[in-house]
Order: sequence, then structure tokens, then C-alpha cells
Amino acid sequence: MASDGPSWKIDFDPDGSGGGNRVSTGELAVEDASAAVYGTSDRLYRWSWNRPVDGLDVVGDLAVLQAWRETVRIL
Repeated sequence: MASDGPSWKIDFDPDGSGGGNRVSTGELAVEDASAAVYGTSDRLYRWSWNRPVDGLDVVGDLAVLQAWRETVRIL
């Protein structure tokens, strides 16, 4: 969730069983999330591309975030 602008919610489906990945913006229900990453927009953007970044707060199921790092590649 961005601390300096709109937030994004990514429904991450690494094995494709849930219909694929989806991204939405706007008011988000964090309690529905398995994990959340908080920071400024620029840091979240770099994190989403699996770039090194400091200054993020991570909560929830760390296995979900690790699966993102292991399976998502933005080219």
C-alpha cells in the first residue's frame, strides 16, 4: 500500500488455479490480503519488479511474498 498516493492490490496466483493474476487500485481491504507491503510508490514499484529496495514494511504470510520473488519476472 502506497503511503504517498493510490494503493494497488495484486491478486497473485502463482499456479494459475485461481484464474490468474489481477491488479486493482483504490480503497483496499487489507484484512482480505494474505500479505501486504507498505512504502512509497517508487519503492513499491521497484519491489514489484524484484529490484533491491529498502524502507518497506511487510506484514502477513511471508511465503506469499517469497513466491512472488521466485516466480514473477517482469521483462
